Amino acid sequence: MNGTNYTDDLDDLDDLDDLDDLDDLDDLDDTDDEPDRTKKPYVADTEWALRPASQLRRRIRDEGLTEVYKLELAVIDPTIAMMENGIRVDTDRLNKLADFFDQKAAKSLCRRRANQCSSRCSTAKGLLKHVHPDTSRIYCTFDPLGTETGRFTCKNPSLHSVPAELKQAFIADPGHLLIEADFSQIELRVLAHFSHEPSLIAAFTGDEHEVDLHCRTAARVLQIEESKVTKEQRNGYGKMLNFAILYGQGAAGLSRTLGTSESEAKGRIAAYFSSYPQVQQWKQIVEQQAMESHEVRTLYGRRRTLPDVDSRDTSRRRSALRQAVNTVIQGTAADINKFSLVRLYNSLPETCRLLVTVHDSVLIEVPEDDVETIAKLVKNVMQTPPPKFSVPLVVDVQYGRTWADCKKRTGNTGVK
Repeated sequence: MNGTNYTDDLDDLDDLDDLDDLDDLDDLDDTDDEPDRTKKPYVADTEWALRPASQLRRRIRDEGLTEVYKLELAVIDPTIAMMENGIRVDTDRLNKLADFFDQKAAKSLCRRRANQCSSRCSTAKGLLKHVHPDTSRIYCTFDPLGTETGRFTCKNPSLHSVPAELKQAFIADPGHLLIEADFSQIELRVLAHFSHEPSLIAAFTGDEHEVDLHCRTAARVLQIEESKVTKEQRNGYGKMLNFAILYGQGAAGLSRTLGTSESEAKGRIAAYFSSYPQVQQWKQIVEQQAMESHEVRTLYGRRRTLPDVDSRDTSRRRSALRQAVNTVIQGTAADINKFSLVRLYNSLPETCRLLVTVHDSVLIEVPEDDVETIAKLVKNVMQTPPPKFSVPLVVDVQYGRTWADCKKRTGNTGVK
Protein backbone atom coordinates (compact mmCIF):
# COMPACT_ATOMS: atom_id res chain seq x y z
CA MET A 1 0.00 0.00 0.00
CA ASN A 2 3.02 2.24 0.01
CA GLY A 3 2.55 5.64 -1.57
CA THR A 4 4.52 8.73 -0.67
CA ASN A 5 6.24 7.91 2.60
CA TYR A 6 6.68 10.93 4.82
CA THR A 7 8.59 8.86 7.35
CA ASP A 8 10.19 5.49 6.80
CA ASP A 9 10.90 4.65 10.42
CA LEU A 10 8.68 6.01 13.16
CA ASP A 11 10.84 4.41 15.82
CA ASP A 12 13.37 7.21 15.35
CA LEU A 13 11.49 10.36 16.23
CA ASP A 14 14.26 12.42 17.74
CA ASP A 15 15.80 13.85 14.58
CA LEU A 16 13.69 16.46 12.88
CA ASP A 17 16.25 16.59 10.07
CA ASP A 18 14.69 13.37 8.79
CA LEU A 19 11.68 15.45 7.76
CA ASP A 20 13.09 18.48 6.00
CA ASP A 21 16.56 19.91 5.65
CA LEU A 22 15.71 23.44 6.66
CA ASP A 23 18.89 24.34 8.54
CA ASP A 24 19.96 26.78 5.85
CA LEU A 25 16.74 28.71 6.26
CA ASP A 26 17.41 29.87 9.81
CA ASP A 27 19.47 32.78 8.56
CA LEU A 28 16.61 34.23 6.53
CA ASP A 29 15.44 37.65 7.69
CA ASP A 30 12.08 36.87 9.27
CA THR A 31 11.21 40.54 9.64
CA ASP A 32 10.80 41.29 5.92
CA ASP A 33 7.18 41.54 4.92
CA GLU A 34 7.90 41.41 1.18
CA PRO A 35 10.43 39.60 -1.02
CA ASP A 36 13.70 41.39 -1.72
CA ARG A 37 13.11 42.70 -5.23
CA THR A 38 16.82 43.51 -5.69
CA LYS A 39 17.38 39.79 -6.19
CA LYS A 40 16.22 37.72 -9.15
CA PRO A 41 12.45 37.29 -8.80
CA TYR A 42 12.43 33.53 -8.34
CA VAL A 43 15.16 33.73 -5.67
CA ALA A 44 13.39 36.47 -3.74
CA ASP A 45 9.99 34.75 -3.95
CA THR A 46 11.42 31.39 -2.86
CA GLU A 47 13.19 32.83 0.18
CA TRP A 48 10.09 34.78 1.19
CA ALA A 49 7.88 31.72 0.83
CA LEU A 50 10.25 29.52 2.87
CA ARG A 51 10.46 31.85 5.86
CA PRO A 52 7.31 30.34 7.46
CA ALA A 53 8.90 26.89 7.13
CA SER A 54 11.98 28.14 8.96
CA GLN A 55 9.84 29.66 11.69
CA LEU A 56 7.79 26.47 11.97
CA ARG A 57 10.93 24.35 12.29
CA ARG A 58 12.30 26.41 15.14
CA ARG A 59 8.95 26.49 16.87
CA ILE A 60 8.58 22.71 16.62
CA ARG A 61 11.97 22.26 18.26
CA ASP A 62 11.57 24.98 20.86
CA GLU A 63 8.15 23.75 21.96
CA GLY A 64 9.06 20.05 22.01
CA LEU A 65 6.65 19.05 19.24
CA THR A 66 9.08 17.00 17.13
CA GLU A 67 7.55 13.60 17.81
CA VAL A 68 3.93 14.52 17.25
CA TYR A 69 4.85 16.56 14.17
CA LYS A 70 6.51 13.57 12.56
CA LEU A 71 3.59 11.34 13.53
CA GLU A 72 1.04 13.69 11.97
CA LEU A 73 3.08 13.89 8.77
CA ALA A 74 3.28 10.11 8.60
CA VAL A 75 -0.45 9.63 9.09
CA ILE A 76 -1.26 11.73 6.00
CA ASP A 77 -0.85 8.75 3.67
CA PRO A 78 -3.22 6.34 5.46
CA THR A 79 -5.72 9.19 5.92
CA ILE A 80 -5.77 9.91 2.19
CA ALA A 81 -6.01 6.18 1.47
CA MET A 82 -9.13 5.81 3.63
CA MET A 83 -10.80 8.78 1.94
CA GLU A 84 -9.97 7.48 -1.54
CA ASN A 85 -10.94 3.86 -0.84
CA GLY A 86 -14.36 4.48 0.65
CA ILE A 87 -16.53 1.69 2.03
CA ARG A 88 -19.07 -0.31 0.04
CA VAL A 89 -22.76 -0.18 0.94
CA ASP A 90 -25.55 -2.61 0.11
CA THR A 91 -28.11 0.06 -0.79
CA ASP A 92 -31.00 -2.41 -1.06
CA ARG A 93 -30.29 -3.64 2.43
CA LEU A 94 -29.93 -0.12 3.81
CA ASN A 95 -33.22 0.94 2.20
CA LYS A 96 -34.97 -2.05 3.77
CA LEU A 97 -33.48 -1.18 7.16
CA ALA A 98 -34.68 2.41 6.82
CA ASP A 99 -38.22 1.18 6.04
CA PHE A 100 -38.09 -1.34 8.87
CA PHE A 101 -37.17 1.25 11.51
CA ASP A 102 -39.65 3.74 10.07
CA GLN A 103 -42.46 1.22 10.55
CA LYS A 104 -41.21 0.25 14.02
CA ALA A 105 -41.19 3.91 15.06
CA ALA A 106 -44.77 4.36 13.88
CA LYS A 107 -46.03 1.26 15.68
CA SER A 108 -44.10 1.55 18.94
CA LEU A 109 -46.11 2.57 22.01
CA CYS A 110 -42.95 3.36 23.94
CA ARG A 111 -41.77 6.90 23.24
CA ARG A 112 -38.15 6.08 23.95
CA ARG A 113 -38.23 3.08 21.61
CA ALA A 114 -40.06 5.09 18.94
CA ASN A 115 -37.47 7.85 19.09
CA GLN A 116 -34.67 5.30 18.85
CA CYS A 117 -36.21 3.66 15.77
CA SER A 118 -36.87 7.04 14.20
CA SER A 119 -33.22 7.95 14.73
CA ARG A 120 -32.10 4.69 13.08
CA CYS A 121 -34.35 5.44 10.11
CA SER A 122 -32.99 8.98 9.74
CA THR A 123 -29.40 7.75 9.95
CA ALA A 124 -30.01 5.12 7.24
CA LYS A 125 -31.63 7.65 4.92
CA GLY A 126 -28.79 10.11 5.56
CA LEU A 127 -26.18 7.48 4.68
CA LEU A 128 -27.99 6.61 1.45
CA LYS A 129 -27.57 10.20 0.25
CA HIS A 130 -23.79 9.78 0.38
CA VAL A 131 -23.55 6.54 -1.61
CA HIS A 132 -21.73 7.13 -4.90
CA PRO A 133 -23.95 5.97 -7.78
CA ASP A 134 -21.10 4.46 -9.80
CA THR A 135 -19.18 2.62 -7.08
CA SER A 136 -21.84 2.01 -4.38
CA ARG A 137 -19.30 3.29 -1.88
CA ILE A 138 -19.37 6.05 0.71
CA TYR A 139 -16.35 8.37 0.73
CA CYS A 140 -15.92 10.12 4.07
CA THR A 141 -13.68 12.99 5.08
CA PHE A 142 -11.24 12.05 7.83
CA ASP A 143 -9.48 14.73 9.85
CA PRO A 144 -6.58 13.44 12.00
CA LEU A 145 -6.50 16.77 13.85
CA GLY A 146 -10.23 17.14 14.26
CA THR A 147 -10.29 16.91 18.06
CA GLU A 148 -8.33 18.45 20.92
CA THR A 149 -7.07 15.02 21.99
CA GLY A 150 -5.79 14.03 18.55
CA ARG A 151 -8.54 11.57 17.70
CA PHE A 152 -9.75 11.38 14.12
CA THR A 153 -13.03 12.95 13.17
CA CYS A 154 -15.13 11.54 10.33
CA LYS A 155 -17.76 13.55 8.48
CA ASN A 156 -19.78 13.79 5.25
CA PRO A 157 -21.02 11.39 6.58
CA SER A 158 -19.77 10.37 10.00
CA LEU A 159 -19.24 6.63 10.41
CA HIS A 160 -18.10 6.94 14.02
CA SER A 161 -21.59 6.51 15.42
CA VAL A 162 -23.26 4.14 12.97
CA PRO A 163 -25.76 2.01 14.96
CA ALA A 164 -24.90 -1.66 15.15
CA GLU A 165 -28.10 -2.62 13.33
CA LEU A 166 -27.08 -0.61 10.26
CA LYS A 167 -23.58 -2.06 10.01
CA GLN A 168 -24.97 -5.13 8.25
CA ALA A 169 -25.43 -2.87 5.19
CA PHE A 170 -21.67 -2.14 4.99
CA ILE A 171 -20.16 -4.93 2.94
CA ALA A 172 -16.99 -6.12 1.24
CA ASP A 173 -16.53 -6.38 -2.51
CA PRO A 174 -17.19 -9.82 -4.06
CA GLY A 175 -14.32 -12.15 -3.24
CA HIS A 176 -13.33 -10.02 -0.27
CA LEU A 177 -13.99 -9.84 3.47
CA LEU A 178 -13.85 -7.07 6.06
CA ILE A 179 -11.38 -7.25 8.94
CA GLU A 180 -11.94 -5.16 12.06
CA ALA A 181 -9.05 -4.83 14.49
CA ASP A 182 -9.71 -3.20 17.85
CA PHE A 183 -7.28 -2.34 20.65
CA SER A 184 -8.36 -4.03 23.88
CA GLN A 185 -8.69 -1.70 26.89
CA ILE A 186 -6.20 0.72 25.34
CA GLU A 187 -7.00 3.64 27.64
CA LEU A 188 -6.60 1.52 30.77
CA ARG A 189 -3.24 0.34 29.41
CA VAL A 190 -2.24 3.97 28.91
CA LEU A 191 -3.30 4.67 32.50
CA ALA A 192 -1.12 1.77 33.67
CA HIS A 193 1.83 3.16 31.71
CA PHE A 194 1.58 6.64 33.21
CA SER A 195 0.61 5.75 36.78
CA HIS A 196 2.95 2.76 37.21
CA GLU A 197 0.19 1.27 39.36
CA PRO A 198 1.40 -2.29 40.16
CA SER A 199 -2.12 -3.77 40.14
CA LEU A 200 -2.83 -2.38 36.68
CA ILE A 201 0.54 -3.37 35.27
CA ALA A 202 0.16 -6.88 36.66
CA ALA A 203 -3.21 -7.17 34.93
CA PHE A 204 -1.62 -6.47 31.55
CA THR A 205 1.61 -8.44 31.89
CA GLY A 206 2.74 -11.95 32.70
CA ASP A 207 0.19 -14.62 33.48
CA GLU A 208 -2.59 -12.09 34.16
CA HIS A 209 -2.63 -10.40 30.76
CA GLU A 210 -6.15 -11.68 30.02
CA VAL A 211 -7.71 -10.36 33.25
CA ASP A 212 -11.01 -8.47 33.05
CA LEU A 213 -10.15 -5.17 34.72
CA HIS A 214 -13.78 -4.05 34.94
CA CYS A 215 -14.58 -7.20 36.87
CA ARG A 216 -11.53 -6.77 39.10
CA THR A 217 -12.36 -3.16 39.87
CA ALA A 218 -15.94 -4.05 40.77
CA ALA A 219 -14.70 -6.82 43.08
CA ARG A 220 -12.30 -4.49 44.88
CA VAL A 221 -14.75 -1.65 45.25
CA LEU A 222 -17.58 -3.91 46.39
CA GLN A 223 -15.17 -6.03 48.48
CA ILE A 224 -16.25 -9.36 47.03
CA GLU A 225 -14.48 -12.14 45.16
CA GLU A 226 -14.00 -11.66 41.42
CA SER A 227 -15.78 -14.95 40.71
CA LYS A 228 -18.90 -13.59 42.40
CA VAL A 229 -19.11 -10.32 40.42
CA THR A 230 -22.28 -10.24 38.32
CA LYS A 231 -22.53 -8.77 34.84
CA GLU A 232 -24.53 -5.85 36.25
CA GLN A 233 -21.89 -5.18 38.90
CA ARG A 234 -19.07 -5.43 36.33
CA ASN A 235 -20.70 -2.90 34.01
CA GLY A 236 -22.45 -0.79 36.62
CA TYR A 237 -19.55 -0.40 39.03
CA GLY A 238 -16.31 -1.67 37.54
CA LYS A 239 -16.64 -0.28 34.04
CA MET A 240 -18.30 2.96 35.10
CA LEU A 241 -15.65 3.60 37.75
CA ASN A 242 -12.76 2.86 35.45
CA PHE A 243 -14.06 5.29 32.86
CA ALA A 244 -15.04 7.85 35.47
CA ILE A 245 -11.40 8.01 36.51
CA LEU A 246 -10.19 8.12 32.89
CA TYR A 247 -12.51 11.00 32.06
CA GLY A 248 -11.96 12.84 35.32
CA GLN A 249 -15.56 12.44 36.45
CA GLY A 250 -16.32 13.48 40.01
CA ALA A 251 -18.76 12.16 42.59
CA ALA A 252 -21.67 14.25 41.27
CA GLY A 253 -21.31 12.96 37.71
CA LEU A 254 -20.72 9.38 38.81
CA SER A 255 -23.79 9.43 41.04
CA ARG A 256 -25.94 10.37 38.05
CA THR A 257 -24.33 7.62 35.96
CA LEU A 258 -24.82 4.95 38.62
CA GLY A 259 -28.18 6.23 39.83
CA THR A 260 -26.93 6.46 43.41
CA SER A 261 -26.48 9.21 45.97
CA GLU A 262 -23.51 11.52 45.69
CA SER A 263 -22.17 10.33 49.03
CA GLU A 264 -22.24 6.71 47.84
CA ALA A 265 -20.48 7.66 44.60
CA LYS A 266 -17.86 9.51 46.62
CA GLY A 267 -17.32 6.37 48.67
CA ARG A 268 -16.91 4.26 45.51
CA ILE A 269 -14.28 6.65 44.16
CA ALA A 270 -12.44 6.55 47.49
CA ALA A 271 -12.52 2.75 47.39
CA TYR A 272 -11.15 2.83 43.83
CA PHE A 273 -8.21 5.02 44.79
CA SER A 274 -7.60 2.84 47.83
CA SER A 275 -7.27 -0.13 45.46
CA TYR A 276 -5.15 1.78 42.93
CA PRO A 277 -3.28 4.40 45.01
CA GLN A 278 -0.71 5.33 42.36
CA VAL A 279 -3.50 6.24 39.97
CA GLN A 280 -4.63 8.88 42.42
CA GLN A 281 -1.07 10.16 42.83
CA TRP A 282 -0.60 10.39 39.06
CA LYS A 283 -3.94 12.18 38.64
CA GLN A 284 -2.94 14.77 41.25
CA ILE A 285 0.42 15.32 39.53
CA VAL A 286 -1.26 15.90 36.15
CA GLU A 287 -3.70 18.39 37.67
CA GLN A 288 -0.91 20.23 39.47
CA GLN A 289 1.21 20.46 36.33
CA ALA A 290 -1.80 21.69 34.38
CA MET A 291 -2.42 24.45 36.91
CA GLU A 292 1.22 25.51 36.77
CA SER A 293 1.75 25.44 33.00
CA HIS A 294 -1.84 25.80 31.70
CA GLU A 295 -1.26 22.84 29.39
CA VAL A 296 -0.87 19.06 29.27
CA ARG A 297 0.90 16.76 26.83
CA THR A 298 0.50 13.21 25.64
CA LEU A 299 3.35 10.70 25.74
CA TYR A 300 4.40 11.85 22.27
CA GLY A 301 4.24 15.58 22.92
CA ARG A 302 0.76 16.46 21.65
CA ARG A 303 -0.15 19.57 23.57
CA ARG A 304 -3.46 20.95 24.74
CA THR A 305 -3.68 24.35 26.37
CA LEU A 306 -6.06 24.72 29.32
CA PRO A 307 -6.55 28.41 30.15
CA ASP A 308 -9.43 27.71 32.55
CA VAL A 309 -7.45 25.63 35.07
CA ASP A 310 -7.21 28.64 37.40
CA SER A 311 -10.57 30.18 36.50
CA ARG A 312 -12.55 31.76 39.31
CA ASP A 313 -15.57 29.94 37.94
CA THR A 314 -15.59 26.63 39.82
CA SER A 315 -17.43 24.79 37.06
CA ARG A 316 -14.98 25.89 34.36
CA ARG A 317 -11.98 25.11 36.57
CA ARG A 318 -13.22 21.59 37.32
CA SER A 319 -13.99 21.00 33.67
CA ALA A 320 -10.46 22.05 32.70
CA LEU A 321 -8.94 19.68 35.26
CA ARG A 322 -11.08 16.83 33.93
CA GLN A 323 -9.88 17.69 30.43
CA ALA A 324 -6.28 17.60 31.65
CA VAL A 325 -6.50 13.99 32.82
CA ASN A 326 -8.61 12.86 29.89
CA THR A 327 -6.34 14.49 27.30
CA VAL A 328 -3.23 12.72 28.53
CA ILE A 329 -4.99 9.33 28.45
CA GLN A 330 -7.21 9.64 25.38
CA GLY A 331 -4.62 11.66 23.47
CA THR A 332 -1.89 9.08 24.01
CA ALA A 333 -4.30 6.32 22.95
CA ALA A 334 -5.07 8.34 19.80
CA ASP A 335 -1.34 8.66 19.09
CA ILE A 336 -0.88 4.90 19.48
CA ASN A 337 -3.72 4.30 17.03
CA LYS A 338 -2.02 6.61 14.54
CA PHE A 339 1.25 4.72 14.90
CA SER A 340 -0.63 1.53 14.06
CA LEU A 341 -2.33 3.10 11.02
CA VAL A 342 1.02 4.21 9.61
CA ARG A 343 2.55 0.79 10.15
CA LEU A 344 -0.45 -0.97 8.65
CA TYR A 345 -0.33 1.29 5.61
CA ASN A 346 3.34 0.40 5.12
CA SER A 347 2.82 -3.32 5.80
CA LEU A 348 -0.37 -4.34 4.02
CA PRO A 349 -0.14 -5.66 0.45
CA GLU A 350 -1.59 -3.67 -2.44
CA THR A 351 -4.63 -5.98 -2.53
CA CYS A 352 -5.86 -4.62 0.82
CA ARG A 353 -7.74 -1.40 1.52
CA LEU A 354 -7.77 0.69 4.67
CA LEU A 355 -11.40 1.81 5.01
CA VAL A 356 -12.26 3.41 8.33
CA THR A 357 -10.73 4.15 11.70
CA VAL A 358 -13.12 4.53 14.63
CA HIS A 359 -11.38 5.65 17.82
CA ASP A 360 -9.30 2.59 18.76
CA SER A 361 -10.17 0.36 15.81
CA VAL A 362 -9.56 0.05 12.08
CA LEU A 363 -11.60 -1.58 9.31
CA ILE A 364 -9.81 -3.18 6.35
CA GLU A 365 -11.04 -4.85 3.15
CA VAL A 366 -8.96 -7.90 2.11
CA PRO A 367 -9.13 -10.74 -0.44
CA GLU A 368 -11.07 -13.66 1.02
CA ASP A 369 -8.35 -16.17 0.15
CA ASP A 370 -5.78 -14.19 2.16
CA VAL A 371 -7.92 -13.26 5.16
CA GLU A 372 -6.25 -15.57 7.71
CA THR A 373 -2.76 -14.42 6.72
CA ILE A 374 -3.70 -10.73 6.64
CA ALA A 375 -5.59 -10.96 9.94
CA LYS A 376 -2.49 -12.33 11.67
CA LEU A 377 -0.35 -9.64 10.04
CA VAL A 378 -2.72 -6.92 11.23
CA LYS A 379 -2.70 -8.29 14.77
CA ASN A 380 1.10 -8.50 14.89
CA VAL A 381 1.59 -5.01 13.46
CA MET A 382 -0.89 -3.36 15.81
CA GLN A 383 0.38 -5.20 18.89
CA THR A 384 3.91 -3.96 18.25
CA PRO A 385 4.29 -1.25 20.90
CA PRO A 386 5.26 2.23 19.69
CA PRO A 387 8.37 3.96 21.07
CA LYS A 388 8.42 4.66 24.82
CA PHE A 389 5.20 2.74 25.60
CA SER A 390 5.84 0.16 28.31
CA VAL A 391 2.59 -1.84 28.61
CA PRO A 392 1.81 -4.74 26.23
CA LEU A 393 -0.91 -4.07 23.66
CA VAL A 394 -3.63 -6.58 22.82
CA VAL A 395 -5.68 -6.35 19.63
CA ASP A 396 -8.94 -8.19 18.96
CA VAL A 397 -9.28 -9.12 15.28
CA GLN A 398 -12.54 -10.29 13.70
CA TYR A 399 -13.62 -10.67 10.09
CA GLY A 400 -16.75 -11.27 8.06
CA ARG A 401 -18.68 -10.28 4.94
CA THR A 402 -20.32 -7.28 6.61
CA TRP A 403 -19.18 -4.79 9.22
CA ALA A 404 -21.77 -6.27 11.57
CA ASP A 405 -20.28 -9.75 11.12
CA CYS A 406 -16.97 -8.45 12.45
CA LYS A 407 -18.65 -7.84 15.80
CA LYS A 408 -19.77 -11.44 16.18
CA ARG A 409 -17.50 -13.27 18.62
CA THR A 410 -18.58 -16.74 17.60
CA GLY A 411 -17.36 -19.34 15.14
CA ASN A 412 -13.86 -19.15 13.68
CA THR A 413 -13.84 -15.42 13.03
CA GLY A 414 -11.48 -14.63 15.87
CA VAL A 415 -7.72 -14.45 15.33
CA LYS A 416 -5.32 -15.47 18.06
